[in-house]
Formats: sequence, structure tokens, C-alpha cells
Amino acid sequence: MKKFLLLFHTLKYLKWPQFYFRIYRKFVKPKVTDSFTYQTPVRSDAWIHVPLYDEKITCDNEATFLNHTKKLNFPSDWNDESPSKLWVYNLHYFEDLLTSSAFQKQAFHLELLNKWMERNPIGFGNGWEPYQFRFVYLT
Repeated sequence: MKKFLLLFHTLKYLKWPQFYFRIYRKFVKPKVTDSFTYQTPVRSDAWIHVPLYDEKITCDNEATFLNHTKKLNFPSDWNDESPSKLWVYNLHYFEDLLTSSAFQKQAFHLELLNKWMERNPIGFGNGWEPYQFRFVYLT
């Protein structure tokens, strides 16, 4: 009875189109195609880099997030929650790619991204936690 009441109190706030499309999408799945009916926008050949952040990771592998600085020791630091879980999430955000020094650190960033890809297989680790529900749901 509790589940029925919970369902009822959840559904009573939905509008008619929300009901209709929930049922409609159960039976009719959208199709993804490569055909476009509009003209592709013209893009510039020049890359415009807009720095958004201060330097987060130095070339000496020293990272600063949330007012906490730590010397990085890969691969263990990708999932080491000793500073805090939020600190580790910030490590996985790669905000250092959007700093004013990003062009000078291009080789360092490529090495860092390659280390991440080697040690964080799809669906495992702190870097994938925000997406795990989707992986479980879609598989």
C-alpha cells in the first residue's frame, strides 16, 4: 500500500504530456542518423584559448584544489581519498587544461591524460562515479 501511495503522490504532479511521452517512448525509440537537414556552420581555423582558471597542477606534479596542496604520486593518487573525495574529483576534472599556462604545458597535459586513460578503465574509479548510473542503466 505504501508503494502505491508513493507512486500516486509522485504521479499526481505530472502533466498530461509527461504521461503521454513516458508511454510513447516505451514503444517508439528515437533513431539516430548521420543525415543533417541544415547547413554546417563555418568554423574558424584559428583556435582561441580562453583561460578560465589559475594553475591547478604544476609541472612538478604538485596539485592544489580546495586550498589543499599535495605532491601527486601516480597511479595511486587517481583514487586516493586521503585529502578528501571532493579533492580527488577535482583532480579528475582536468581544469588545468583551461589555464593561461596551458600552451606551455601541452606535453605535460598529454602525459597526464595518457596516465589517466591507462589507470581509469571505463566505468571504474572516482573519475567515473558520476556516470556509473548511466552505465548500469544502459547495459
